[in-house]
Amino acid sequence: MNRSEIARRAVSLTLGVLCLLMAPQIAHAAFTARQAPIFAVGTAKLVAPTSMTGTFSCSRTTLTESATVSVTGFTDAGPAGSSYVYRLSATGAPEATATSTTRTASLTGSRARDNAATTWTLTIGATIRSWTGPLLTATFTCKATGNDSGSL
Repeated sequence: MNRSEIARRAVSLTLGVLCLLMAPQIAHAAFTARQAPIFAVGTAKLVAPTSMTGTFSCSRTTLTESATVSVTGFTDAGPAGSSYVYRLSATGAPEATATSTTRTASLTGSRARDNAATTWTLTIGATIRSWTGPLLTATFTCKATGNDSGSL
């Protein structure tokens, strides 16, 4: 081995050791700088509607008893662009449904008359594409006489 080869190996070894010693310091320096994010990412959440306003009315004929609801509004704190599914049901009655992009709807449900008071359930839920949110539920009772009305 000649002198230049020994010197070259010594310089290479010294540079290698310096790289191993300095690499963590360089990496640490690169990650300590703080920078404001360019954009923020979040998710929207479907929530149950609240503060529903509207009316109901009940009627009966010789064979049936009916309930009609008119929803005049409610509060939805969920994301914009929601559609709403309205359902009116009672035991022994087929479900009446409606879908709307507005916060108003009218539904009528009928069932066979049984000469007893009937409790009807109205539910409203927000949907966006295939996602559905929690439901707002309101109940009201139609008297056995059939003629009744009130606020939801």
